[in-house]
Amino acid sequence: MIQKERLVNTFLELTAVDNPSYQERAMCDALKKRFTSLGFSWQEDDAAQAVHGTCGNVYGFLKGNAPELTPVLLVSHMDAVSPAVHKKAIRHADGTITSDGTTVLAADDLAGMSEILEVLTSLQEDSARRPDIEILLPVAEEMCVIGSSHFDASAVHARQAYVLDLTGPIGRAVRKAPTIEFFTVTITGRSAHSGFEPEKGINALSTAVEAMHRLPAGRIEADTTFNFGIVTAGENTNLVPGKCVIKGEMRSYVHDKVLQLQKKMEQIFTEEAARTGARAEFEYSCGCRAYELAAEDPALIRYQNACRAVNITPLLDDTFGGSDAANLVRQGISAVCMASAMYDCHKTTEFTREDDMVRAAQLLESILHTR
Repeated sequence: MIQKERLVNTFLELTAVDNPSYQERAMCDALKKRFTSLGFSWQEDDAAQAVHGTCGNVYGFLKGNAPELTPVLLVSHMDAVSPAVHKKAIRHADGTITSDGTTVLAADDLAGMSEILEVLTSLQEDSARRPDIEILLPVAEEMCVIGSSHFDASAVHARQAYVLDLTGPIGRAVRKAPTIEFFTVTITGRSAHSGFEPEKGINALSTAVEAMHRLPAGRIEADTTFNFGIVTAGENTNLVPGKCVIKGEMRSYVHDKVLQLQKKMEQIFTEEAARTGARAEFEYSCGCRAYELAAEDPALIRYQNACRAVNITPLLDDTFGGSDAANLVRQGISAVCMASAMYDCHKTTEFTREDDMVRAAQLLESILHTR
């Protein structure tokens, strides 16, 4: 049986562990001990080298005792956005839990992690029926899921995954998510003294501004956004800026639209650079690849049936954010990203609700009992 006090205490203990992105070693070691005590065998991959972090993704396996139940992969990431060092969780009389205001709480994603641990503990002590259960604890999810992008899912048996990493009411789940592509445009011109010899310079900043003016920004279609987020240029006010670096992102539910935007951006920046005698260079990093789960997807149907079994209304939704689910779908695993009792995420005002964590754990337990 799900026990509220044990669940909350697990959450409080985990939030006390430092876990900023790329520095998940302490969290990783703490979780390995917990999952080992629950009977899991585990292995850590070499993603640390790829992302230049302190640990890799952790994969674990627990043999089930009910072969008629479909195997399940449970996912919760180990990192939190900064500031995530010296976190102090405060339990309030109304059932909410916050940080002390100087750091994030890290309910994203430690609420989900605590719920997984509580459900597994409950199943063990009740000797309850359970399928084969696999776990994936990715690193650097907050860095646009770069950790799980290096996870090789070929050893995973389950074809259905549940990613506890979503805000909103318990019962909310994602069926569609976008491609998210980050870009860096570097314009190289020529620096010169702006007072004595400006005609000898090639202004990289003004070149970039002309190109940006020709490109759309914001929500350019119902399913597509485009943003210039950071622009850096120049060394001093008396110098023509010889270099300008622009960083931004594109998002779309249609992957090809991102590729089209990419091509259009390259064309316009290249044209403006040629006009002024500058040079344009481009770099891209794809955070997530767009996906949409079909209405008849078995993992989605299982989720809805499990919701109804514990009197929770399933709410199938779209998101314009990313999660580890995208990298699992890309490798052929149906992954449902589900609400896990985290609210106001990525802020020092982040919070969770004790009763919502209990409901999320009850729903997760229902998923494991549902075929």
